[in-house]
Amino acid sequence: MSKSNPKSTEEKLEIIRLYLTHEYSISQLVRLYQVSESTIKRWTNRYEKNGMTGLKASQTWKKYSKEVKEQAVQDYLDEVGSQSDICQIRFFLTICSPKVDKMKQPDSLGIQGSGCLVSFII
Repeated sequence: MSKSNPKSTEEKLEIIRLYLTHEYSISQLVRLYQVSESTIKRWTNRYEKNGMTGLKASQTWKKYSKEVKEQAVQDYLDEVGSQSDICQIRFFLTICSPKVDKMKQPDSLGIQGSGCLVSFII
């Protein structure tokens, strides 16, 4: 949705403000601004953790240690939380797109479960 119509930092902040002040429901914001519910929640999470800096587009790939990746995968397999919770809340990892999940086949590595977490260690 938002790939075809990227939002500026200011637009993201306005959407977050409207969401947090309950002026609009999340479904109204999705329709009005043509961004997904998960995108709004991700922006809100980043804003609450890092302020305006969290809303700026990243220009670099983040690097994670092997230990962090493996622990995130183990937490996911142990059902400690959802992929989103584990990545964003516990480890502050960037979540991969579903497109990556389809390209990486975790079961071929002998690891049960799907999701981008597994693709971190490939």
